[in-house]
Amino acid sequence: MRMYALLKESVDTVRKVMVYESENGVYVFLYDTQEDKSGFAEVAGYDPAASFTLWLDS
Repeated sequence: MRMYALLKESVDTVRKVMVYESENGVYVFLYDTQEDKSGFAEVAGYDPAASFTLWLDS
């Protein structure tokens, strides 16, 4: 499953967030554009059995 969040206002340089869930874990990708381009940061290998919150504070 893949979910996108398009940010109305950028947080630092983040404009879009994608959360991707696979059988190997959950991955979070950060983008500096809302266009279909490569991300600039990634949180990989998260264990879906553990609790998780991603905070993007301005």
